[in-house]
Amino acid sequence: MMACVALTSAYSPSDKSKLLVGKWVLIDLKTPSLENNFKASGLSLQKRTELMQAYVAGSYIEFRADGTYEVSILGSDPEVKYWKLSQDDSRLIVQKTPQSSIDEIELETLTKKELIMVLAPQNGEYVQLFFIPNKPE
Repeated sequence: MMACVALTSAYSPSDKSKLLVGKWVLIDLKTPSLENNFKASGLSLQKRTELMQAYVAGSYIEFRADGTYEVSILGSDPEVKYWKLSQDDSRLIVQKTPQSSIDEIELETLTKKELIMVLAPQNGEYVQLFFIPNKPE
């Protein structure tokens, strides 16, 4: 009887899922080559921050409790897709449609105040996306 209760609770929405639901605003993104370019150019941290904030302005991801999310990154048209968390809450499992193939995104950090996603290597490089909640403090 006890095992049945534990099994049932394992499939209920996790606290991490509840943390994720809502609108998140992209405030920064990093790739190794981008950071190397900034460093090589001698750009100050303040100037780097200003440039990246302007670059990512308007980018967001909004997770809904119904398992869908809307995303617009770097000026892309908003798209609605499907999401759920992996069983251990360490990865975001996303699909364009419920029937399409699954993509996984590593969640480096997920707290009430910060969401950091790591996209699988593109052209041999990972991409870190830094989000904050779109909620007035």
